[in-house]
Amino acid sequence: MDKWGRRKMAFISGIGATLCHASLGVCMYMESFDLSATLGDNTTSYNVSGPGIDEAVQHPPVTAWLTLVSAILFIVFYTFGLGPIPFVVQAELMPLKTRGVGGGIASATNCVTAFVMVKCFPSFVVLIHIYGVFWLLSGLSAAYVAFCWWCLPETMGRSRDELEHLFDLRYKVGAEKKKRSSKNGKNVSLTTV
Repeated sequence: MDKWGRRKMAFISGIGATLCHASLGVCMYMESFDLSATLGDNTTSYNVSGPGIDEAVQHPPVTAWLTLVSAILFIVFYTFGLGPIPFVVQAELMPLKTRGVGGGIASATNCVTAFVMVKCFPSFVVLIHIYGVFWLLSGLSAAYVAFCWWCLPETMGRSRDELEHLFDLRYKVGAEKKKRSSKNGKNVSLTTV
């Protein structure tokens, strides 16, 4: 994380997760047509023996390999970006006096969100199919990428004061006043706000 920077890793991780979720959605979409064509109208049970099954086990379809590769790549992208970076960045961005409470709230929010996602997953599968769930996750990952692009500052190599100045409205207003007054020939300090 210290070599590449938090923002860049979050951005790369989000793009990777977006592509992996989209790929999983496409694979599941293609597999749903293959299974419905194979099973016909009888979707409750089918014969698992016979030459067709043995051949399918020996030579799995391309979508099976792509599904496996996409799932493994998602785990890799999540491990170096989506998983740890939010906790690292929130610890660096929060002021010292609120870091403990803020970190607890962030961790609790993460756990509750994960619980809700796990609980709602079967309902989402029934509602929008498995491929729709992965496409929804791809869209959420794309929103994460957009958030990282426009809202997430690079925190690597910055002091605590620099990070506080990024989010301190009084500093921004003071800097704008100083800029305007320097155009007029007046000299105003940033502490007068």
